[in-house]
Amino acid sequence: MPRAVIFGERSLPHPDADRLSKVGIAVSIVQNVGHFMMRDNPAGLASAIDWALSGWYSGDA
Repeated sequence: MPRAVIFGERSLPHPDADRLSKVGIAVSIVQNVGHFMMRDNPAGLASAIDWALSGWYSGDA
């Protein structure tokens, strides 16, 4: 089953970001945001959600 996690750029470094990638979970980083992605960069968050739902990544791990 494809899986993806979205992080805000200002929340990095996050220990799970690298770990998740290494086990086949797609990771997307929304630029110029911290915890409140939907307020700080709604277009960036929408783009990351679209990316995750579209299956552009090979997340069948």
